[in-house]
Amino acid sequence: MPEVRYLPEQDGQGFVDVRMTATGEIIALPGYLKLNYLGIKVLNGQQRDYFIPFEGKWKNRELSVTRKSDGGSYLVTGNILGSAKIIFNPVKANLWYGEGSARVGPIFTQGSGTPNSTPLRDGVYEISVPDEPHNAGNTYLSQSSYARLWYPIPLDQNQDGVPDERFLHCGSVSAGCVTVRDVPQWTGIYRYLYNRRLREDVVGTITVNSSYIG
Repeated sequence: MPEVRYLPEQDGQGFVDVRMTATGEIIALPGYLKLNYLGIKVLNGQQRDYFIPFEGKWKNRELSVTRKSDGGSYLVTGNILGSAKIIFNPVKANLWYGEGSARVGPIFTQGSGTPNSTPLRDGVYEISVPDEPHNAGNTYLSQSSYARLWYPIPLDQNQDGVPDERFLHCGSVSAGCVTVRDVPQWTGIYRYLYNRRLREDVVGTITVNSSYIG
């Protein structure tokens, strides 16, 4: 049976540096992915925890992370909450997250896209776990430390019948993504999504509803 662990973010921006076993490359892994913990090995005289992610861009790859200076592990047993719920009205350019009395919003959010992009139609879409740092978010780090962390919204196909993918992210430019223009609010959205899951690889759902008013 796999030993399930989770790896919290360590850099204050939503990521933790880990090493790929096959290549030695250092990559930034999004925090709190579900992992299969393999155990401790020594590399270059240093003890490291080895694991294989169950989800995310690097799933099924063997990775490792250094242990703490006191010999402890950064990996934790985990505290996973229920599915995230987000509602987005592209007409009003507003977004809400959470449920019931705990729902937060409206938050100013663009989703109409550029003239050459196709906005999301009304409907319910899944939100995937984050993939990797997006440098387009660097401009906004002064407003939210998590601006480089984007959540994919996978689509079966776009209006031209071509497989496509959009993102939930913060910023001031949208190419059909759900783009949180009120960037300081992104930190709260990140913290809400951080350890929520609908299932492996999916943090929850976003409902696009052009008539929703909160």
